[in-house]
Amino acid sequence: MSKLDSSISPLDSRYAVKIKPIAKFFSESYLNKTRYEIELMWLIYITKKLPSHFGKLSQANEKKLLKLVNDFTKLDAKRAKTIEKKTNHDVKAIEYLIREKLNKHPSLKNFKKYIHFGLTSEDINSTSYAQIINNAKDEYLEKILELKKILKSKSSAWKASPFLSRTHGQAASPSTFGKEINVFLSRLDNEIKTLKSVQVKGKWGGATGNFHTLVLIDEKKNWINFIKGFFKFIKTPLNTLTTQIEPHDCIAELSHSIVRINNVLIDMNGRISGNSFIANSNNYESLTKIYETIRGKNSQNTYRRHLRANIDKNSTWFYLNKQAAFVDVIAICNEADESPLGPIKIVLHSKNIEDVIEWLVSDTE
Repeated sequence: MSKLDSSISPLDSRYAVKIKPIAKFFSESYLNKTRYEIELMWLIYITKKLPSHFGKLSQANEKKLLKLVNDFTKLDAKRAKTIEKKTNHDVKAIEYLIREKLNKHPSLKNFKKYIHFGLTSEDINSTSYAQIINNAKDEYLEKILELKKILKSKSSAWKASPFLSRTHGQAASPSTFGKEINVFLSRLDNEIKTLKSVQVKGKWGGATGNFHTLVLIDEKKNWINFIKGFFKFIKTPLNTLTTQIEPHDCIAELSHSIVRINNVLIDMNGRISGNSFIANSNNYESLTKIYETIRGKNSQNTYRRHLRANIDKNSTWFYLNKQAAFVDVIAICNEADESPLGPIKIVLHSKNIEDVIEWLVSDTE
């Protein structure tokens, strides 16, 4: 079966490149790897902390288990899927995979019976989802913070660059490019703070969320504190008060924060591409970067034809690549579709538009 035939959504095909930095976190193989690691870490934790109940774990055996934690291979991922065909249960398949691995080490065989002790599948799944989504969130945040840095730079660079504002469809008092970029920067910054504060949590309370299996082996022990210690050990936030299922409110909160970030960016894109920015200049120096770009491409004749073909009374126009402009690069487009996010249309107005064109595309320096 080809990749195209097995694609479930456009995320698997035409949008795959756009989500590449976080796609690695959401494969089934990565989920099984995370389940596998958490199961083994729990086994290490209970045998180290409660040797009277689970048998003493020697330093040598601890090293062997830690090596297994970090040794989930592509072959293991395939083996887990093969086992799952028999168990018809994904978490149980991971348990059996770990059993097979412990069987290869005579000194670890006695610990097989403690794999998944006191747990239900949702304990493993919710905690795996927490780790995966929190990791993906960090990757996403890194990209958003890069964008914030660019916007901050632009707002500073353009703080004194004026343009004519509009209200109720009419010309109004002026603003600056920097101030308008700051509007979106402020909105984005507020939402980044919200997103940073959201931590997806796992649960570990067993089949009903009441820690019953653990209480059976020692009803006097503070099992909530014990489990808090484990979650600190695996560096994952914990929800101690649940039913069998972690309610996933934190996932909803995180998703809504991302929705609001997207709304800010869509609004910014619409404002920039849907409105005209007007700047006035009394000399040609304001067009120096465009002048240099045309010469750098040795394409004066091409742009001469292009600019003359677009003359309308005292004006002409050309396109710039929007993505390039955001990183302070001038990239002139011959066609609108050369800019994936849509082009920036630059319209030049002058009583001497022919002179402006000739200056831009003249063969002499």
